[in-house]
Amino acid sequence: MREPIIVYVRRRLNEFKGIWPRIRDATKVEYNTIAKIAQGVRTNPTLSTVQPILDWFEAKDKERPQKQPKRSRKKTN
Repeated sequence: MREPIIVYVRRRLNEFKGIWPRIRDATKVEYNTIAKIAQGVRTNPTLSTVQPILDWFEAKDKERPQKQPKRSRKKTN
């Protein structure tokens, strides 16, 4: 089962808790709204509120280098 969008947004906001002011500046979503969503006070924000935050997460994910799967080494005897 997929994670509900609001649960995903709340979880990701809490991952970025120290930089909510930067999220506010980049998304134009009010800081108090970001905090209320992250704290579970706003349980049903509008799409126009959530979409810029989701877009910001996507941009941040593209900035991070992707983890490469570990290659297994074959032992030679």
